Amino acid sequence: MAITGLEKEKGLNMEVLSIGDITWVYIQRPVAKEIQYLADNYHFHALDLEDCLTRLQRPKIDEYPGYLFLVFQFPASLKRRN
Repeated sequence: MAITGLEKEKGLNMEVLSIGDITWVYIQRPVAKEIQYLADNYHFHALDLEDCLTRLQRPKIDEYPGYLFLVFQFPASLKRRN
């Protein structure tokens, strides 16, 4: 199975990866324009879209007919340069 579409959406802070019938939409630090893109192009529940903007949202998986909605929080570290 080949990766068929990794692309940076124009003007949006997101990447989309599609393999067959599965699409992964990666957004780091979303703002209103990314949420509007999701609302316009996918059938996400309104509460899921709201969760995307909440910085304090706990990691979770919600299962709906036709899709899974996942929220992950990854630790980040800043390296100091000398």
